[in-house]
Amino acid sequence: MSHEGPLLLKREEWDYFKDQLRMTTGESLERRYSISSQDLLDEQRCAAFLDGLAPVFDSDSRKVTASLFAKRYAFLLICPSFYAMTMYGKSFDVSIGNCHVESNFVGESWRPNLRLNDMSMTQPAAAGRHEWRDQIIKGIFADHLAPIWATLSKVARLPLSILWENTAVFVYALYEKRIADESSGDQKLRRQEDFNYLVRNATADLFGWKYNPIAAYDSPKCSVEGYDKPLRIRKTCCLYYKSSDDGSYCATCPLTNKGK
Repeated sequence: MSHEGPLLLKREEWDYFKDQLRMTTGESLERRYSISSQDLLDEQRCAAFLDGLAPVFDSDSRKVTASLFAKRYAFLLICPSFYAMTMYGKSFDVSIGNCHVESNFVGESWRPNLRLNDMSMTQPAAAGRHEWRDQIIKGIFADHLAPIWATLSKVARLPLSILWENTAVFVYALYEKRIADESSGDQKLRRQEDFNYLVRNATADLFGWKYNPIAAYDSPKCSVEGYDKPLRIRKTCCLYYKSSDDGSYCATCPLTNKGK
């Protein structure tokens, strides 16, 4: 079980979420590139939003726009939520009705922010962390991303496998890089335990999918030219190359790393 209440973040914690993990408390003036998560469930509104977003990615295909948008959306849900869970022992309410995508540009790059209507949080009750963690995982995946991915997939004719791998990529990056680099003491133990659970033991029902998608895309890492550390090659292409100015591919693209 969890303990609920307005467990406000410390000033330095909120500053981190705001500056590093793209959370905000304010509405963007750029409404055409902003949308409530609830509206993403509406096929007509979702399709219209994607079509309006196409110029941001120099995309001439709704399928490409949907994949690139999904990568940003997955970041907004996964990174603040699991960072709060593992590093601070707290959780945000990321139910669909509580979330909004707020447009934001860094230079010419579109990097939207996540705004929550209700900023109250939960912490695990004594000896109840595993159940609390399951509630968080189910809330992020089965209750939120799964239905939104289903709508995106339908209106953009984009395979769900691409959307789920777009999702898994951020879980790996968060735990293998950001949290690994920033954790200490008990945080390191929680990082190992939480990441291991997500990749190996979390059941399919927590994801609202036919299998655990985090486990499904846990490919062995291999060396890639130009990179010092081995990388995990994707199984699906995110279609980034179709919107890049020079036709460049992601370093982990399966199209350019065949056989690895």
